Amino acid sequence: MFRWASPKPAGRALALLLVEVVIDGSLFHIPLANDATFIIHYQGKAVEVVENLKTDDNWMLLDAVKYDRLYAFPLDFQSWDQPDTRWTLGLAWMAAKLHPDLFPSFDLLEETKAFYRDFYGLNDLVITEKIVPLIKGNIQ
Repeated sequence: MFRWASPKPAGRALALLLVEVVIDGSLFHIPLANDATFIIHYQGKAVEVVENLKTDDNWMLLDAVKYDRLYAFPLDFQSWDQPDTRWTLGLAWMAAKLHPDLFPSFDLLEETKAFYRDFYGLNDLVITEKIVPLIKGNIQ
């Protein structure tokens, strides 16, 4: 459930809002800047949360939603923002999302293959058949 904690502004006057968000019974207050980029990680449900936010009337007022700057943090077996080796994939993905001008040729699938080859000694066939189908989030 999402609702404005402050009066709802009109149109482009949106600058900074405090939104009350209830997720699984817990209340969160989130300051929202209209020019922000949001990267969502929520207990393996980031894709679902992002899709819900994109259709929420309040969130649709934000430029992050209007201009597709609301992302689900990628995951395979675990989210790539966890303190394990896949964190390096998450960091590379986040850098490319936040600074596409600095990483114009970033290819997440190629980075993923290189990661699993280098860290775990897996071949491309195993990675393509067993790992790649598990990847969720904003991978494009």
